Amino acid sequence: MKQEIRSSKINSFESLIEIVSSLDFEEKRQLWQILDQEMRTVKIEEDDEVIPPEEIAISENAWDDYISGRDSGISSQDLKRKGDRLRRLG
Repeated sequence: MKQEIRSSKINSFESLIEIVSSLDFEEKRQLWQILDQEMRTVKIEEDDEVIPPEEIAISENAWDDYISGRDSGISSQDLKRKGDRLRRLG
């Protein structure tokens, strides 16, 4: 059974490659844009939430800033105060 599934996936992939090979340049460019967007969107496995690429980029930049020392973060007290303010607003 496992071998059948693997064989089916390989055949599907090979068929897909044949189709892509037959596309003209503009169609390939459009496909590339779609696939690029798909690869940049992260889906959480146990959740239906989809995180847009922009949010991922912001998060990655913030993490890089923190790791490099450009952003020292906030103290636990400041974080608690911020959380308290948000709870009061919400």
